[in-house]
Amino acid sequence: MKRSSYLLVLMLVWVVAAFSASAATLSARVVLPDGSGAPFATVTIGDKVFTASETGKVEITYDGEKTALVKWLELEEEIAIGATMKFSNRLYYGAPYDANDFVTWGPDIWEITESALYCPGGLGNEAQIFLDDFYDNFVMRAKFSAEAESQWFYLRFMIRGVEPGFNGYGVTVAMHPADQSSFARFNGSWDNYDVITEDIFIGPAMDPGVEDEIVVFAKDEHIVVYLRNAGQKDYMKVVDHIDDDPGAFFDGGVGILNSFTVVEITEFSVFRY
Repeated sequence: MKRSSYLLVLMLVWVVAAFSASAATLSARVVLPDGSGAPFATVTIGDKVFTASETGKVEITYDGEKTALVKWLELEEEIAIGATMKFSNRLYYGAPYDANDFVTWGPDIWEITESALYCPGGLGNEAQIFLDDFYDNFVMRAKFSAEAESQWFYLRFMIRGVEPGFNGYGVTVAMHPADQSSFARFNGSWDNYDVITEDIFIGPAMDPGVEDEIVVFAKDEHIVVYLRNAGQKDYMKVVDHIDDDPGAFFDGGVGILNSFTVVEITEFSVFRY
């Protein structure tokens, strides 16, 4: 072998060895402020993008970088690279749950344990639980599974409510296949609402018995809502609206209104946007 060829081979071996020595592989987890994994979050390090699993687990490689750009839906933050990469948004509410944190409106049928919120539903049982606290810019997230008990049934997540009942913005997740999910601003009664988007209906009914996820981002006059069936990688953005109407709400509580469904809710959290 000529000396020049031999030197070239040595240089290539040195480059490969140096790269192998500097590159690191890490099994990490992207975590939301409540400790739950961030489904399908992305981690960007230099020109490399890694996508987390449904539970937030991600395999990454990096070459000495200290931080990564982590993004989950509307959240984006530079976070130190490590086994746990957690968003720094302040947690307002999350597990373990306590029934004393909620105000009940309607029949007292909600069953609240440290790990889940459960409502048995049934005809005539339309009941709401309401966090008796006010938030302005926040994110609300929950996983839920619901079954039908009658022709008319849905699960409604109320945000920026001024008191229990039909006040504030309502994301109505329909469960009956003949119904549609909707979004409106309620003014004290189920039949007194404003259609603040182009159309009150935002999507089809969810599949009963299948775990679903809802995420609501509320920042100033901007409200964004995502829905997702568990197991699906893509979130469905169903609301992306700026409400600058004189009747807009800019702070308030968070409530969950169950209308005749059998529902279990987990990973329910409210944190700073």
